[in-house]
Amino acid sequence: MNKNTWIAGLFAVLLTLSAAAKTPRPQKSQYLRSESAGFVMSEEKGVIYSLAFKSRQKLEAPLFVTVQFENPSNAATPLVLQTKLEPGQEVLSVQSPRLTEITHDKVYQVEVLLYSDEARTALVGRHRQDVLFSVAPQLEAMVEQRYHIRIH
Repeated sequence: MNKNTWIAGLFAVLLTLSAAAKTPRPQKSQYLRSESAGFVMSEEKGVIYSLAFKSRQKLEAPLFVTVQFENPSNAATPLVLQTKLEPGQEVLSVQSPRLTEITHDKVYQVEVLLYSDEARTALVGRHRQDVLFSVAPQLEAMVEQRYHIRIH
């Protein structure tokens, strides 16, 4: 390989890397720190959001948690999960329901709402984390077929 071919190849790789969406940084809030955030693919569950948060405060009482995952099929109607963060619990792990479609190289938002009451009327904290969906273009068809999802 001559020097000009090598430089052109390196430039193409750098251009591709700079054009690709960047992986979001883990976020911190009053109560939580993002430990992991991404999309998991399995034949059993399909494609789902999967996130883990570390508790940043010692809790005296449980917090009632509502997680709103941006819905790739309709951003106006988030996918919602309700759970609890108990005193002494160090990690909160959450997964969304199965997704039916998603956009390649798009950053989606997940919002965690923390309430002091089971009726979820007294909001005490909010945590936001961006999550990138990205798959190599040559693998899109395989991912769509194997995990029953439509990729835009």
